[in-house]
Amino acid sequence: MKKFLVGYFLLSLLLFPAFTEGSQDREPVLEGDFPLTILHTNDNHSHLAADYKGRYGAAKISFMAEQIRGAYDNVLFLNAGDAVMGTVFYTVFEGTADRDIMNMMNYDAMTLGNHEFDKGMQGLSKFLTGLETPVVSTNTTFDNEPLLKESVKKYIVKDFNGRLVGIVGATIPETPTISSPGDTIVFHDVVESVQPVIDDLVSQSVDIIVLLSHNGYLNDQAIAAGLDGVDIIVGGHSHTELLGENYPGVVQSTTDEPVLLVQANEYNKYLGNLTVTFDDEGVATSWWGAPIKMTADIPGDSEITSYIENKNIELEPFTGAVLGVNNSELIRSRTEESNIGNLITDAMMAAVKDEGVQLALTNGGGIRADVGTGEITMQKLMEVLPFGNLVATFEIKGSDLWQVFDHGVSRVEEGSGRFLSMSGAKIVWDPSKEPFDYAMQSGGRVTEVYISDGQGGWDPLDPDAIYKVAANNYIRGGGDDFVVLKEKAINPYDAGALDLDVMTTFFKENSPINYKTEGRITTVSE
Repeated sequence: MKKFLVGYFLLSLLLFPAFTEGSQDREPVLEGDFPLTILHTNDNHSHLAADYKGRYGAAKISFMAEQIRGAYDNVLFLNAGDAVMGTVFYTVFEGTADRDIMNMMNYDAMTLGNHEFDKGMQGLSKFLTGLETPVVSTNTTFDNEPLLKESVKKYIVKDFNGRLVGIVGATIPETPTISSPGDTIVFHDVVESVQPVIDDLVSQSVDIIVLLSHNGYLNDQAIAAGLDGVDIIVGGHSHTELLGENYPGVVQSTTDEPVLLVQANEYNKYLGNLTVTFDDEGVATSWWGAPIKMTADIPGDSEITSYIENKNIELEPFTGAVLGVNNSELIRSRTEESNIGNLITDAMMAAVKDEGVQLALTNGGGIRADVGTGEITMQKLMEVLPFGNLVATFEIKGSDLWQVFDHGVSRVEEGSGRFLSMSGAKIVWDPSKEPFDYAMQSGGRVTEVYISDGQGGWDPLDPDAIYKVAANNYIRGGGDDFVVLKEKAINPYDAGALDLDVMTTFFKENSPINYKTEGRITTVSE
């Protein structure tokens, strides 16, 4: 009965979609024009298996994509980058499991996200070797990496019975500051790199162009407004959940034609599903669709399910050890205080309690998974902290520390990974104020900072005092653009304990865990 109900749901979803008009005065037209269906994912981050509630995962995404492919002509299945890094599947198998499953899913193209570069060229090569999905990144130059140069194209063209669709790619130019690509790859401005390729495609009679963009939704809006010829931007990086009237977003190009912007959140939670009709000139005239959430009752592709089950057997000796018990759901956030951020920074503080450290900081981008209640295993902990960061310690002047906090809230609107969690400190910030710019030494949203006195009380930050701080070595070294930590840290030691070891010890010593938010980060309106 359940299979029948699921099948009926899928059929109704496919055959009775709600239309979204391309303009206020134009009725949607599907007959007589060229319809193109875009299925898409982004920021999968090695979340190959279903979660602890039986939701999400690559097997469900693949099953649903095949149902839609069987119901429609002219279908593209695209991935907007950050396919890897984030769970034990990547930590142990180093991208080969992600590659194998992507091959089973039969994507038509993907672009590179910043996390594809986290393990340098060696890690990227391991993922790309044997990958059957075409990879496009128009604004990257691999001239000094001849093996990878052959694996990454500027664009590809798909032929749908004579109607040509071009697919170009764009990787965020900030990748060198938020990942580890090394010095052999050059990242260029997106608009300046993509526009000449679009012009070339148009000269080849390619009049429908899709940009796979791993740049974040706000950046995609600016990119759409700065380009001529792109029709659809399939985005990633900001993990944006676009639902209802917000899917797709619509921006006018430099020639006042609509550019449709879509993104599908993260972690194989949704399959993006957009159908667009184009006129003979390649202009979008109507569109409809909605991301499909991968709920627990959606079946999974049997081949992928079997593959994951076998991989889990291989992982058991390494990941099955129980570290403790969690009694409260631990939920991440890049816009406000989170209980899991409090837990992690408290664990860091506990690890360096004998070193005179007064506060601990970690970036939201380094916290990669939520945690359900029940037993905590090494596998789950590795999903939360997959990067293998070390606890760094250093001293810093109070005025510079204030700028660290200001940098942390400078891109909250984008859900930036620079958003900080903290232990031993409290801040108040004003979202209405101009964001802090370290290079220009301008702006600033933080209005109050307090440092723990170690006795249960709080002292206002003294701009002339020297504070001892713990942070992960990634942001201490300037990651997420924390240049102030790279330049202003005094006597830094970046080779402390592994974050996984710190958390393992904390769980064992403090289980059962029961964490909540407690006012460490507030806004002026709270």
